[in-house]
Amino acid sequence: MKKALIALMFLLSIKTQAQVGIGTPTPDASAQLDVSSTSKGFLPPRMTFAQRGSITNPSAGLIIWCTDCGTKGEMQVYDGTIWKGVGLVTATEPPTPPVTSAIVISQVYGGGSNAGATYNVDYVELFNKSTTTQSLSGLSIQYASTTGTSWNLGALSTTASIPPGGYFLIQMGATGATGLPLPTPDASFNISMAAAGGKVALVNVTTGLTGSCPSTNILDFVGYGSTTNCFEGTGPTLSPSAITAIFRNNNGCSDTGNNLADFTLALPAPRNSSTPAFVCP
Repeated sequence: MKKALIALMFLLSIKTQAQVGIGTPTPDASAQLDVSSTSKGFLPPRMTFAQRGSITNPSAGLIIWCTDCGTKGEMQVYDGTIWKGVGLVTATEPPTPPVTSAIVISQVYGGGSNAGATYNVDYVELFNKSTTTQSLSGLSIQYASTTGTSWNLGALSTTASIPPGGYFLIQMGATGATGLPLPTPDASFNISMAAAGGKVALVNVTTGLTGSCPSTNILDFVGYGSTTNCFEGTGPTLSPSAITAIFRNNNGCSDTGNNLADFTLALPAPRNSSTPAFVCP
């Protein structure tokens, strides 16, 4: 009996280490799992952007289908540091967040008080592209340099909100001696920005981001300037200056998840909560 049990355990050990074929009795020698079919496909685990964030210590190579990422969902792989769209595994951008955020970053100006500056302070502008009022409670605006991993944070007021088509102006840093004063800002933080490039994130928590290309808790992300290493889509925006800002196209309504395509350079024109609303078509 003892010998029989040892033999059975040996056979089970071989079985558990063998290759597995689904739809084929002869799995390929190079594959631990070989799935064969001419009429059906493979479905990876399917989950929302928020559910993906609850995965504890994901392993490099982990694959999921993010149901609400991009415009129609997106296959994503964890590279050991961040999640990336499978078609973008050699790029540096974060995976496209869900296109559900009603509030977007609509303008960025980091040239405040620089030589020849149009305005005497940096600013970030938000826009509500939805048809309902959006609360800013629990949100933060965060900034890092073009390749930086340290993020400066400003927590937005728990009582602040943006009406449909409304703008919200955030002063970033202290005012300087060169340039015009801003229209009355709706929020102010002591966060200085670079003129030609950087990373700005609208985040749905008030804790600081980490890493050069964070992918969790992001509502909107803008990598501006040609040397920036993290961005949405195919590339960062063009490089602004002391006399130019980056504008989200169509008065803030364009949101394809591609920084390069969604933003245009223009003369700074900060808009605040007193600016007439522009309701997206």
